[in-house]
Amino acid sequence: MVNQHADEKIAYSVPVIVGTVATATWVITPAGPTITGQQIVDGDPQAIIGGMTAGVAYEIHVHCVMSDGQERDSRMSVRCIA
Repeated sequence: MVNQHADEKIAYSVPVIVGTVATATWVITPAGPTITGQQIVDGDPQAIIGGMTAGVAYEIHVHCVMSDGQERDSRMSVRCIA
């Protein structure tokens, strides 16, 4: 669990050890925060997440489809603090 100030944005990157990411789909629950700046940089999916609410714990999920068709998932828990 990572603590994140509600008034700040978090830049999240998922390091990929093997393979090349073709596409990445980001989801955050519960709904509300914004996901912007989605891109793949040096083979790693990246996004900027903002608009979180203090006191709320969020689950960040990124679903990657690799260039060879394999699929990989990564998750991170973030709790917003005031």
